[in-house]
Amino acid sequence: MKLRTIPEKGNSLISLFKGKGEMTIKEYEDMMLDIELRTEKKIITMLDMIGTVASVKSDRYSLPYTKQIKRSNQITSYVNEALYTQTLLRDIAKVILDENIQKIRFFVFAEIEGGMFGRVNYYFNYYIH
Repeated sequence: MKLRTIPEKGNSLISLFKGKGEMTIKEYEDMMLDIELRTEKKIITMLDMIGTVASVKSDRYSLPYTKQIKRSNQITSYVNEALYTQTLLRDIAKVILDENIQKIRFFVFAEIEGGMFGRVNYYFNYYIH
């Protein structure tokens, strides 16, 4: 698993959460964990609606995943758009339905990269039960 690094100074998404001033690694990790947890709840709800049993391991990053779906959202002038997860949810639903997956274990890893208009990368890491 990748180690987290705080994005370049002046990243507009970091400024949205922090305001002025430097963000510590702990604050960044907490912020990203919150984004990951909210995304995982949305994924579990969506998968439940389509009849797939889904769970997240309590020690999330130790899951021995075998597959990964990556989605990147560009940070634009409307900064919050980078946090939208609809495209990730659509990508996941397509794979689940195409492969007729009934039971899955997963976790989401999110990171922000780049400068002023960087991107948010979402990694949906999973294995099929």
